Amino acid sequence: MTPSLRKSIELLQLSKFELLEEIKHHQDENPFIKNINENEEFFELDYENFSEEVNLQEHLLKQIFDLSLEKEDEEICQTLIYSLDENGMLIDELEELEDILEFKYSQTKILENLINVVQKLNPLGVGARDFKEMIKIQVDKKVSDIEVKEIADTILVRSENFNFQDLENELAKNFDKKKIRDAINFIKNCDLSPGMNFAKNEFIRPDIVVSGANKSLEIKLIENDLPSLGFDLELYETFKKEKSVSQKIKDKVHEAKWFIKAVETRNKNVSKIGSLICEKQIKFLTKTSIDPEPLSGKEIAKELNLSTSTVSRIIRAKYIQYDDGLLPMKSLLAPSVSKSKKITSRNLIREIDLLIKSSQKRLSDQMITNLLNKKGYGLARRTINKYRQKSIRLEVSSSKIKTLYERN
Repeated sequence: MTPSLRKSIELLQLSKFELLEEIKHHQDENPFIKNINENEEFFELDYENFSEEVNLQEHLLKQIFDLSLEKEDEEICQTLIYSLDENGMLIDELEELEDILEFKYSQTKILENLINVVQKLNPLGVGARDFKEMIKIQVDKKVSDIEVKEIADTILVRSENFNFQDLENELAKNFDKKKIRDAINFIKNCDLSPGMNFAKNEFIRPDIVVSGANKSLEIKLIENDLPSLGFDLELYETFKKEKSVSQKIKDKVHEAKWFIKAVETRNKNVSKIGSLICEKQIKFLTKTSIDPEPLSGKEIAKELNLSTSTVSRIIRAKYIQYDDGLLPMKSLLAPSVSKSKKITSRNLIREIDLLIKSSQKRLSDQMITNLLNKKGYGLARRTINKYRQKSIRLEVSSSKIKTLYERN
């Protein structure tokens, strides 16, 4: 790998703020890179206030320490908190967390602390493993009307994507229409990025903006907060006239042209990948669906004729602005566990859980496999066994933890 290629790859991974810092550095070091707009405001940030802010992890850890938990529960909760992304969502699976904790605690114990401690911290929604669970946490705490909560729970327990209008018609057979609308409106207004309030927002600059009504949605790259780079040809011509184009100058010229091109390529790829992700997730972004569509980086790469590694690097630390909200681009990717019918792992867990709960008899892995494959999922028994283990619902009865919450 050449140094230029390595640097180009590094540029792909940079957030917009990191890119601004890199541009500023190159402009300071290379006189042939100029900002066409000559607007230095791109680089003026308040570092003093930035350093004084409390981040999400610090905010959550303070609450944990105030609970005076047992040492083992405190260790588990700290590990869970450090496993949250900037959105407040848990990014590690239970088996990964078990490994991180050196197998000192069972997955059941870890899940118990996740549900009964971390998911009850403020801001509400942190510790969720997907958007449905993030909404569920807020519903349980904020909705006081029992019937509205029941309707919301009915909506959230569904395993597959759906259209809100169709769902409203279906629910109208059993519930009051006003209560249904109240539940749906609450779900639509839930905060899907609770961690962003503590993510130093002045340092988070969205890359893609989604705006407009459902049928005329506009998706575009946000470029007005980036300098427009150009090669200073006039300066280069001055050196040529003076016949003083040394090797050092030639190297600077080459570096300037490479860097300007590399930034353009980076921004084009961000635009292509971000726009395609938004197009695929249009129902979720316009709040006509409660779940993002199953979508993987591999699918995006194939459609855009890019490498999977390029897509993986691009979605790192990139953000989408929609409806006055902010989401990490990577949060809209969740691969399907089935090749014949799209379903995410979390929704498959819900599907398995529903089958087990609704059955009058004990279902074997093979019976669950047969029932799901009749619906077109085309899954192997070993896949069902894997996700069945994750579908176990804990009825946690830790009176000590409940007492702590009542006291705090």
